[in-house]
Amino acid sequence: MLLRLLLVSALVAAVASQQRRQFGQTQSELRQQVRQQIEQTQQEIQQQQQSQQVNPFRRRRPVQQAQPPVQFPSSEFDRFGRRRPTRPTQSAPRPTRPRQRPRPRPVTTTTTTTTTTTTTPAEKTDEGTLLVRPIPAKCAKRPKHWFNDGHWYMWSGLLDEFKETDPKTGKQVPKKFDWLDARNVCRKYCMDSISIESEDEWNMVKKNISDLVLDYVWTSGRLCDFTGCETREDLKPVSVKGWFWSGTNVKLAHTNKTPPGWAAQPWSQTGHTKAPQPDNAEFDINQTSESCLGVLNGIYNDGITFHDIACYHKKTIFCEDNEVLLKYGRAVAQQQGLNLKID
Repeated sequence: MLLRLLLVSALVAAVASQQRRQFGQTQSELRQQVRQQIEQTQQEIQQQQQSQQVNPFRRRRPVQQAQPPVQFPSSEFDRFGRRRPTRPTQSAPRPTRPRQRPRPRPVTTTTTTTTTTTTTPAEKTDEGTLLVRPIPAKCAKRPKHWFNDGHWYMWSGLLDEFKETDPKTGKQVPKKFDWLDARNVCRKYCMDSISIESEDEWNMVKKNISDLVLDYVWTSGRLCDFTGCETREDLKPVSVKGWFWSGTNVKLAHTNKTPPGWAAQPWSQTGHTKAPQPDNAEFDINQTSESCLGVLNGIYNDGITFHDIACYHKKTIFCEDNEVLLKYGRAVAQQQGLNLKID
């Protein structure tokens, strides 16, 4: 019995060993075949790349044959009918010109020339003319033609600086300015266009206009018709309640009434439209508002009275001391160490 078992075990072991040898031989053969196929495929790819010299994954464009250039018939005229310039067979060297230094451009300055001195015009920007600052040296030597209620006054026509030659007569006449330039002339002297805030001051202005035989002068009076005024309920209607003295920022009395404490109405009762002033008459003529206040002397046979006038018109000026500008001139003179007496 034992012998039988041993024989069976030996037989089984022999069969198993033979199967393992066959399986191992089969696996090695498979590996060898796969390796050969891989090497063969790589060789084919390399040969294909060497023969094409292009990326095998990129689409190739068809090869275009080079076309010969188009030959145009020679002609002495171009397609616009102009004669072609004849070119020399050999290009001659261009003559070299000696470099010249650029000439300096003349500097152009604009000044207003007068008999004795030169005045600098007001600065103008895209937004219009700006108000100028006082000049301490001018403030210290400002003209003082007459005095009233603690203020000095002057008329521009009495100064040679503000005279010009009349082209018709050849005589020296007072220079005229628009409303804003008139204010700037005064401001350089620590003054401003007159603000007629009392009847006593109004009587003084009328007397000087009469004595000097003037047709008109500017004042600092202005209509509040610019941005922001339209929202002010206290200024409506603006033609009646919207006038103020820009030199002192004080409102005028209502234009349709005699000012409190005055004996008479300073506004004229007639004008271009035969209506009481202010009448904004020029707006109906050329759409220009009459937003500035001037004093006219009998232009409409109405005596010396207030009139609303378009601000671009040019007139002579009455200037009066301005306390704010005088303080500014003194402060600047002290800051700059100027030995000036501004009183």
